Amino acid sequence: CCLPSTMGNIDSRSQFQHGHIFLQTDHSYAIAGENMTGNIYLELGQPFPAVSLDIIIKGEERCRWTERKTRTVRDHEGKSKTETYYVHHSGGREVIHQRFTIFVFQNQAAMPGQYTFPFNISIPYGCPSSAFFTGTESAVASIKYSIKAVLQPHVSIRIQEMQFKQSLIIREKAPIIQQDLFANAEMEINSCC
Repeated sequence: CCLPSTMGNIDSRSQFQHGHIFLQTDHSYAIAGENMTGNIYLELGQPFPAVSLDIIIKGEERCRWTERKTRTVRDHEGKSKTETYYVHHSGGREVIHQRFTIFVFQNQAAMPGQYTFPFNISIPYGCPSSAFFTGTESAVASIKYSIKAVLQPHVSIRIQEMQFKQSLIIREKAPIIQQDLFANAEMEINSCC
């Protein structure tokens, strides 16, 4: 289950009162519909009232753009004129929010030491690829994912959870082409002269 490890250089985002936590995936990206592997590194200087060690994957689509429109209005003298105005649009939706329990602490306590928790989780099929687009008129569209390792404390104890969060790049699985790439075609050529 867990193996002693050496943590090396510590990222300041991973430092907490009880120790350090860090997550590292084996590859720089994940493919939707396939497994992702890696390790969670945990170093504790004192006991931590932990229930579980979890991974949380979140993803969301976001967009915003500004639409330029015109309208005809009348001034105080009754003359009509055309004026320009802007309509701002934005939206977003959650693509994924999934929790994976990597390890459950039987005695609801993680003891001091250095540990490595390997993980192998499945990225759901159908997650769209990570993307970022900027266009004219302040248009922005993105699909962003994050992966977070969380050492979850017992709910009855008021203590901050230990967590490490980083960006995650997800790619869609490449489509399988069912067509023969080496097709032959024959045609009769008629000519005069």
